[in-house]
Amino acid sequence: MLFPDPATGASRAFESLARAGAFDGLNPNRRQLVEAGDLLLSDSARTAQERESGQASLFGGNNVVSEDIRLPAIPDWLAHERGPDVSPYLRWYPIVTFLQTAFDLPMATSVPTGYGHNFDSASYIDAWIAVTAPKAWDKGDTARLKQLFAK
Repeated sequence: MLFPDPATGASRAFESLARAGAFDGLNPNRRQLVEAGDLLLSDSARTAQERESGQASLFGGNNVVSEDIRLPAIPDWLAHERGPDVSPYLRWYPIVTFLQTAFDLPMATSVPTGYGHNFDSASYIDAWIAVTAPKAWDKGDTARLKQLFAK
């Protein structure tokens, strides 16, 4: 697989393409491709450089085949599209990210309502109405209930 040279600043273009699903046929885990972007781009540049040098491989032949690249294991909760308030530069480092997340949860007491674990009534009233399906309930009842909880 040939990707653009990272030295040309193509890593942002690669990330945008991966986020948009351009490589879903190769790997449907978009987050995994984004996280491995620099690795894939540098391997592609190395492969292109070897091909352009015209040197045959040690074992003969002109075919330059990259060795298998191990993509980083991305947990399911990071594999999906991020919320608008989550930095696109957040990266997964197995132990570090776990410790940061574990430390952040009890410390995140002053986040705005509706973010983190500071839930907003509007976030769960609709869910409870959908689950319980009260008889003779309409949108006006839901709006009044949300106003009551907003006080």
